Amino acid sequence: MRHLHAALVRRLHAALVRRQHAALVLVVGDDRVREVSRFEPGQGALQALLALAVKGGGDTDFTPLLEEADRHRPDLTVLLTDLQGPAHHRPQGGVLWAVPPAFAHAVAPFGRKLVLR
Repeated sequence: MRHLHAALVRRLHAALVRRQHAALVLVVGDDRVREVSRFEPGQGALQALLALAVKGGGDTDFTPLLEEADRHRPDLTVLLTDLQGPAHHRPQGGVLWAVPPAFAHAVAPFGRKLVLR
């Protein structure tokens, strides 16, 4: 388990704070949805993201995660991932796949890819 890169989390949080009335829905999972948390502006999203421990290693099925995210009708879905797994659902809004440099060569199934530096 490792914690998300603090600089990335702070940038994501700053982007949310700049938008008035922007909420964050955090969907955590691998082959299925493990946890869903909703944070309204000012309700501790930064602390929750900084404390989030993620387990990598592939074998992710993005389909149930994307379906759950889509239920919340987001303007943008951001996935922090290594892109190792299928994605058989394309959400209605935009999709951004944020990947570590080691997976810069991986191909996103749709949406845009952002390599984290």
